Amino acid sequence: MDHPVGLARGALELRPYSAEWPRSFERERSKLLANVPGILEVEHIGSTSVPGLDAKPIIDMQASLPSFDGWSAVVPLLVEHGYTYMAERVYDRRVFLPKGPEKLRTHYLSLIEVDTAESRLRLRFRDALRSDAALRREYRDLKWRLLREHAGDRPAYTAAKAAFVARVLGTNP
Repeated sequence: MDHPVGLARGALELRPYSAEWPRSFERERSKLLANVPGILEVEHIGSTSVPGLDAKPIIDMQASLPSFDGWSAVVPLLVEHGYTYMAERVYDRRVFLPKGPEKLRTHYLSLIEVDTAESRLRLRFRDALRSDAALRREYRDLKWRLLREHAGDRPAYTAAKAAFVARVLGTNP
């Protein structure tokens, strides 16, 4: 299926895979591990972590903490490095922090406890897409279709992907 390059729909945008994405991840990962004590590991997740997959041009990352209870000590250091703390993005066992100005986000970081079921699911989904070209194409085509159907409505776009993700992971949406 052919897709227009860089088709933007309000807050939603997909671009063809870029070899710059893993380099951007590695640079940011190195900075975080060198400057933010308490972070054990940083994984590249989301569509930018899958070679050949069209994605929003924002690097998704997952940073593991030894215990989720330590997240509040890590956040001020992340804010010093350009991340934005938003109280409404603190969830039961995960904290989400974007980096960069609202219209120019460069990275999304999820703080999560090391080796939890949620953290493993994110990595399993990434690895499934990395290892299966047909699945990658199916997901790419779904994302483009949903982009057209949910123009400018990021929550609806994200929710509409849930059944696909659940099928890949063998879980309930």
